[in-house]
Amino acid sequence: MSNAMERIKNKIRNANGSSVHSQLIDTSANDGEGNANGNVIADINENVNVNVNANAFQADHATNAGKGPAKREKRKKFEELYKRDTFWIQNELKDRLDAYCKGERGEKTRVINEALKEYMEKL
Repeated sequence: MSNAMERIKNKIRNANGSSVHSQLIDTSANDGEGNANGNVIADINENVNVNVNANAFQADHATNAGKGPAKREKRKKFEELYKRDTFWIQNELKDRLDAYCKGERGEKTRVINEALKEYMEKL
């Protein structure tokens, strides 16, 4: 590999705040003339041109062309999705539920909701 190409690659890898991501350059193989698989081309002024396939980006944003940035749906809060209720549960069931859901946040809520859904569907 040419010495100039190695300097350019090192310059890109060590650039702070650069918009060029070092993983865009494939340093594993070259075409014998210092070009890494033809993706990196260096000119005399040590400018680096990197060809990036932007088809995936264009496909993702083609549906929103001319509409500006897509708006995300606002995520509902836990309190908007669930209601708090107080009820009595048998000691044995409570102990089993605690043992089953040990240490996992929200696991009791999930188990109780799934059990109630199944029970209601069987009615």
